[in-house]
Amino acid sequence: MPSKAAQSVSVTPKKRQCPFGEEQTPKKQLLNGKSGSTCSADQSVRPPTEPQKNCNNNDRYLAMDCEMVGCGPRGSISALARCSIVSHSGQTVYDKYVKPQHPITDYRTPYSGIRPQHMLHAIPFTQAQEEVRKILQNKVVIGHAIYNDFKALGFSHPREMTRDTSRYPALNLHGGFPARSPVSLKRLSRSLLGRTIQQRGHSSVEDARATMDLYKLVQHRWEEELKRRQPSEMSDSSSSSPRKNTQKTTTSTTPSPNRMSMSPESRKDSSNDDSKAQCSKRIVKTRSIQNFLSDQYWSGEFLNVNQGL
Repeated sequence: MPSKAAQSVSVTPKKRQCPFGEEQTPKKQLLNGKSGSTCSADQSVRPPTEPQKNCNNNDRYLAMDCEMVGCGPRGSISALARCSIVSHSGQTVYDKYVKPQHPITDYRTPYSGIRPQHMLHAIPFTQAQEEVRKILQNKVVIGHAIYNDFKALGFSHPREMTRDTSRYPALNLHGGFPARSPVSLKRLSRSLLGRTIQQRGHSSVEDARATMDLYKLVQHRWEEELKRRQPSEMSDSSSSSPRKNTQKTTTSTTPSPNRMSMSPESRKDSSNDDSKAQCSKRIVKTRSIQNFLSDQYWSGEFLNVNQGL
């Protein structure tokens, strides 16, 4: 049987003294798992589920499509007339008509869907440019021939944050088209989505949704390929950086103190000596190159090449 002293020690543990004044005691936790009115400091937080992770990650992706009209002589200059942006789920984030900075000479209605009445409530180009820039900031932008849309908007987007569905070979192969040939959004949508778009002119909202749905088909594969490329690009950049430093150090020349203290006549003599030494080095180089070529030629290394002449 243990002694009473041992029992008292095991039942009532010693309290730690707090050097900061009041004694900090750990909060009580119930053994049956029920939480009280106050939560413990080290209470564990449940990790997010897979649908929650995908939802949070997909908020970064936006699809954009723009419609252009013609300005200038015979409508030869393309100008922005409508810009639409949709989310990963296909909801419209931005859709506004834009008034070009120059007079419209060709509305291109069969291809753009823009009519004169749409310009009555159009916003200025500079306003649309600033609004779209803020929406696309720190977002992954998806589009079909997206470089045309950025050109119409007058700004660029980081390359690593851009996905162009017209330049992804796996998407073409998945639809039964050649890998490197440009395929229109209408043909890709009909082949891969079973959806017919652009029946009565173009709609930028409809095209943006189709682009996003095409991207979803290959999203996992596309992103995994980009992740594998990033480490190799980083290693290439890191390996090339020390070479630049070495080139800078080797090319930098500083005049010697002896040369600075020399008289003008002695400087001329030393410069003549340097030029003579450089000329002699060039002569030696040219002779060595000629000897090397002549040795290779007479050894028969060039005979096989010259036989077909």
